[in-house]
Amino acid sequence: MNLDLEDSWILLVDDDTLVRSVGKRLFEASGRRCVTAADHAQAIERLESNPHIGVAILDFRMPDGEAPDLVRKIRLLRPDLLLIGSSGSHDTRTAFAECGVSRFLPKPWVAKQVPALLAAYR
Repeated sequence: MNLDLEDSWILLVDDDTLVRSVGKRLFEASGRRCVTAADHAQAIERLESNPHIGVAILDFRMPDGEAPDLVRKIRLLRPDLLLIGSSGSHDTRTAFAECGVSRFLPKPWVAKQVPALLAAYR
């Protein structure tokens, strides 16, 4: 499936409730639809049930595994999905790149970063 990123939804995967809540509001304020997942299992469930998701923003460390595990699962399910790593630690930027996620959104997020990051991958 090839989605137009302009119209696609964002899946925000983070185990921190506050990050999910603030992130969802931030992305929606920038004009994007957003769904959230608190762990890998929820992320896969959301991807299986929502074909409108075209972008996934992934936290690196989650209770049920790290990003490379989730990236492998996502690539099997939705190889066309745009993946963006996100973390407060710049050390994870390299780890994201090693598992095939070359785009990175550092935490804390700044509202103006979101539209610019997504516009770069239209």
